[in-house]
Amino acid sequence: MDLEDENTVIRPETAERTGSLPRVHMVDDVREEVDVAVREVQRLVQEYSEPKDVAVLYPASRYGEVHRVDLLEEKMMERDIDVFRLADPHRRDAKEEFIHADSPVILSSIHSSKGLEFPHVVMCGVWTDRGDADVNRRLVYVGMTRAMESLVVISTEGHPLASDLRSAVKEMDSAVESGGQVGSDVDFDRMEDAPSRAGEHWTEKEDDYLMKLFDYGLSWDEIAERHRRTEGAIKARLIKLGRIDSWGRPVE
Repeated sequence: MDLEDENTVIRPETAERTGSLPRVHMVDDVREEVDVAVREVQRLVQEYSEPKDVAVLYPASRYGEVHRVDLLEEKMMERDIDVFRLADPHRRDAKEEFIHADSPVILSSIHSSKGLEFPHVVMCGVWTDRGDADVNRRLVYVGMTRAMESLVVISTEGHPLASDLRSAVKEMDSAVESGGQVGSDVDFDRMEDAPSRAGEHWTEKEDDYLMKLFDYGLSWDEIAERHRRTEGAIKARLIKLGRIDSWGRPVE
């Protein structure tokens, strides 16, 4: 498996966990991301209410000027969802108290959840704007593998990992259509809007054409339209080709 390849996904049949296929939601911004995460938590706690049944994980607590973790906690409390915040800067003993926590929902950074497992995981904020795409991939992998039975992934558009998620969506969707996992609860939002070549492998000829369009100074949406791929896929490919950095800036 080549983790350098944006199209690389872990096939469902090779996963060590059992249960339904992941649910993937692609959203426009962090506020919508939080709203979707809270709705998924509500859905889960209606069925699973034992202590530590559900974990809400995030790579970064802050997104620009928006404090994601504060929004998550606030929205869940508004809906009377009993939540324990594991990575709480105001409580030094939060990790010690976690052992005895009886809340059905645990709110935690991915870093703080290392070594822990939860029956159900809702993960949001898969792009941290810190480090390169591979650093983010490894962090997201840690978060995903905290789930034992079900996983929900919520991501904003417009970053390299969004392309990875769409590729995984296409792979899992094909597995379901071919009977690879009958009866799975699959909810891939907005997949019908994906460009026709989303998730397909890049050819050498296409790479050359991509670099020419980039050198000509075309906008991201113009390049994406000509390649029939997402903007996230275009940026991810240019990062791999060494033409831009993880912030989207040209490499001299």
